Amino acid sequence: DLRPQYILLLQRVEAKEPLETQAVPLTAKVRRQLKLDWSRDGLTFAELDRRLPESMLVRSKVYEPPLPPREVLAELAQVYMMSFDQETWSSSHFCLRIIGKGTGPEYAYK
Repeated sequence: DLRPQYILLLQRVEAKEPLETQAVPLTAKVRRQLKLDWSRDGLTFAELDRRLPESMLVRSKVYEPPLPPREVLAELAQVYMMSFDQETWSSSHFCLRIIGKGTGPEYAYK
């Protein structure tokens, strides 16, 4: 099957080193990416240190306010046992479901 595989990349900003206080200077922060992928093998995930290349981006969303981790986990708990089906539950369905959560501006790349 030559249909495209969609990958969801959730980006977060966190302190480079855990600190006692909440005030962290911008220079002491780092961006992390959580790559979520739904395929015939089910849900897979990986931590990345950088974004995917711009050429791979199709759509993005800036969650305002940020999407809480508990909401992401709740969504994953609802879908992790679903069976892959190219027509009814594929990587594109998965990505659209997650990107539909929360509020904020969306951007199209292609």
